[in-house]
Amino acid sequence: MIFAVNRSFLVAAVFTLAGGALVAQQSPAREELTRGLALWDQRLSKSAITALETAAKDPATAADAHEALAHIYSFKGWQQESTFPGWHDEPEYRARAIDELKAVLKADPDRTSAKLAIRTLESIADADAVDPAMQRPEVRTADARIEVLRTRKPEVPARQIFAAVMERAKLQADPAPYFLGAQLMNERGAYDQAIALAEKGITVSDRFIDENLGAYQMEGKAQAAHRRGRATGADLVGWALVQKKAYARAATTLEEAERLWPAPDFSNQYHLAELARLQGDKASARDHYLNALSLAGGPAPLREEATAALSKLYADSDKQPAKPFDAWLESELSKRRDERRDALLKSLVDRPLPKLTLTTVDGKPYDIADLHGKVVLLDFFASWCGVCRAELPHVKTAYQQYKDDPSVAFLLVSIDDDSKRLQRYLHDMQFAFPVARASKEDMERAMGFNDVPATFYLDKEGVVRYQIIGTEAHGDSPKRVSWFIDQLKRGT
Repeated sequence: MIFAVNRSFLVAAVFTLAGGALVAQQSPAREELTRGLALWDQRLSKSAITALETAAKDPATAADAHEALAHIYSFKGWQQESTFPGWHDEPEYRARAIDELKAVLKADPDRTSAKLAIRTLESIADADAVDPAMQRPEVRTADARIEVLRTRKPEVPARQIFAAVMERAKLQADPAPYFLGAQLMNERGAYDQAIALAEKGITVSDRFIDENLGAYQMEGKAQAAHRRGRATGADLVGWALVQKKAYARAATTLEEAERLWPAPDFSNQYHLAELARLQGDKASARDHYLNALSLAGGPAPLREEATAALSKLYADSDKQPAKPFDAWLESELSKRRDERRDALLKSLVDRPLPKLTLTTVDGKPYDIADLHGKVVLLDFFASWCGVCRAELPHVKTAYQQYKDDPSVAFLLVSIDDDSKRLQRYLHDMQFAFPVARASKEDMERAMGFNDVPATFYLDKEGVVRYQIIGTEAHGDSPKRVSWFIDQLKRGT
């Protein structure tokens, strides 16, 4: 049965505790309760939990503090998925949420909201799906206000947008308003304000991630989030410096952003290209424009601008062009793809596959040794991982090339700890090859990865020859599988 789970308790009902008691003179415990609630409004969960745990030790505030903790834990356990970029549910908090509600009733046996909440959470335990969490109404209103101002350019002055961005920043401690504000200030020529907002965004981003580390599920994903936040801020600062014609500082900052990005970023490469063009460095500009256009993403208007700028550089080159621009561009992008392929095929790992404890999806033992003698694609994934969900359709496509080849096998290994979520995902995907399950911690130790997707290619002797961890930005995914499999089939 699919329950239509209402989010009323999970999002709002716990704040029935914020009644007259909080207006009274503040004891130290009640101060911690008030502080914990304010920190949770900001979504600074680590500090909020610490404050509320302190408040829970005082009988006068125990019931309110435990109920607030139950609210946080239910959000983290059931509704955290995709609330912010890179966030995922933490199922280990689900039992803790119910335990906190039982603690509420121990402190205040007549509290109706806690009794209702326990019934709600117990019904969720059997649900196939739970409504996603929504931002607080005041945050949604502030975001909508910025979006309206953003689209009414150029008549809206920068100071009005800046004020709206800062008002949104007060409501919640995530870095989004700072980075968006920096982008909007850059567009309106308010470069000093852009730099200040971007630099503040870096600090806010680091704290926000550290306050919510568990939401990223894996150390590698948290590290990537840190790098992404710092890179975003540095790129925005660097672009503002380009507009200010502070080219030396801009180069240092944009190059730092390039180093920080977990995967190559279109905007950063475009900004580096523009900086080189403005400085008269045609070779470097051409290289960065090609880097940008070799990526799968990037806003269409910027891709068009990069293509137009590159076309002008090509036409203005010292040598007479040997072929039309479109043909030259295609050949250059193909050459870069071939260079990536050759580099990957040289990145040999060559280590025996360790002993892995795997089960089938329905809990029976699965022995990967049965695949000995075949070239094997071994892919570790999680249904909560957005990058995995983006990559696995390409694996399905690649499988069609090898489905009738007895010398090749595909095996997916889920590290999910939420069986219902995994079953929903597998039902939707209908993979035509085996899917096994394993402990996330065991696989991290055995295989040495801290991020997913993590894909390993085994030769016929069961030796890991290649590994690819994390995201892929160039659009090579549909072809990349065959690069490795065909190489191993040839025995090279």
